[in-house]
Amino acid sequence: MTAHIWVSYMKPTHTLEVPMRIIKKSTCSLITPTAQGKLTYNIGHEAADDNYHLRITHNSGGGFFSNEWISIEGVLTCIEEAPEDKPFRALIFRNLYQSRGANNHGFLAAALRAEGLLLPVKKATYSHQPGDPKVFFAAMKKLVASKVDLEDEVAKAQAEITAKRAQLAAKMKKAGKAKAASAPASENETEASEPVDETPKKKPSRRAPRKAPAKSSTPPAK
Repeated sequence: MTAHIWVSYMKPTHTLEVPMRIIKKSTCSLITPTAQGKLTYNIGHEAADDNYHLRITHNSGGGFFSNEWISIEGVLTCIEEAPEDKPFRALIFRNLYQSRGANNHGFLAAALRAEGLLLPVKKATYSHQPGDPKVFFAAMKKLVASKVDLEDEVAKAQAEITAKRAQLAAKMKKAGKAKAASAPASENETEASEPVDETPKKKPSRRAPRKAPAKSSTPPAK
């Protein structure tokens, strides 16, 4: 199923909206030997430039990640720029992502190993060496030729979330209108039932009360 999605290239600030056709869905193990669960990933084909992209869509073991589409050309460029004849870590793929999640590049490396674009290094669990991209591209071309077009589950889930948010917003808006409509009626009823006394009231005097004259204790003269 072809859908418009955001594709991440080398610079984290550069994105491009392109139609992507999903040609493969698969799972792989994480690189950490003691890690539980598996990763699910998709491979997409961009017909306009005949490019391939990969994204992680699920992690059964928990842990946050980005489901951005990552260009395979970008991956190969990172590998080419790494020191020759030396193993490298997944950190070289960090700038392929717009999101700065700590798991992104490691999860991507696990999927790249599953596709043969990376190979493990003996006695160095988290190090990698280049695989053979020719084998990968040959397999992908066969899938493209078979006209496979898989459902975009990420886009479907996002559409459901968007629809639920729209329903909630509409419900809140309707409730707000109903509350606003009922408020003036209740105020008018109060005013009609309780007439206002418009007679001006005298302000209380602030002067102190006068004292009565003191009675004389001297008896009157005879």
